[in-house]
Amino acid sequence: MSYYKKMRGNDKNRSDTTFGKRAAVYRIAVVEDDKREADELVSFIGRYFRERQTEVIVTVFGDAERFLWQESASFDLVFLDIELPGRNGMEAAGELRKTNSETVIVFVTYMAQFAMTGYEVDAADFIVKPVDYPSFVLKMKRVSDLLAGRRGESLSFTTPQSGMRRINVREIRYAEAVGHKIVFHLADGRTLETGGSLKNLQQRLDQNTFVRCNSCYLVNLRYVMGVSGYTVDVDGEELQISRARRKDFMRAVSGYFGLGGGGR
Repeated sequence: MSYYKKMRGNDKNRSDTTFGKRAAVYRIAVVEDDKREADELVSFIGRYFRERQTEVIVTVFGDAERFLWQESASFDLVFLDIELPGRNGMEAAGELRKTNSETVIVFVTYMAQFAMTGYEVDAADFIVKPVDYPSFVLKMKRVSDLLAGRRGESLSFTTPQSGMRRINVREIRYAEAVGHKIVFHLADGRTLETGGSLKNLQQRLDQNTFVRCNSCYLVNLRYVMGVSGYTVDVDGEELQISRARRKDFMRAVSGYFGLGGGGR
């Protein structure tokens, strides 16, 4: 396994470390203002994933603001120190959860009683300092299961309203092409906009579950309630099926439900 560390520009509050020879499987953030403790945690992360032959990129942030401001939604896992200068780790986690329900959060702290409130931000676990490797491994067993379970079920994109977002693909009822934009219609009634094309979006998703019914709509088959002629009922909303795509769409619907894929 290779190992290298680099600083981006003159940003002293961020550094990136890559473990592995191939493209990273997971992106991990460490938000810690103490350099010694950050380096130790990065070392444990590298050792843990090397032993499991898994490639990761670890990015270290010296404060919560920098982490939230840059690209917090793109990380699969974040180790978050609670006692940080400025905005503390608990506040940062709350801010992260406003736009991102998928990134796994692990608190790192000297004061376990603070970490016990982590359920409020759906934290996976907490690690009490000083951290030792055997304890780290025990905590990571559950975290690794969460990462594996969420892998492939989340989608990251940029919105004009709130920057980088990450959502679970199960939340998407359908995606709609509007000019050069994509509008996601979510299960809770919200809509989110991003740039791009349905063709490129479909390539990022499970193509047995997300299927085009016409040139404007990419439908999540989990939400299909029925089909009548050239109309598909998507969770109570009727969308048109084009003549050119009807045969392939009906084949996909039949295959999905015939294989027991129905249900959310």
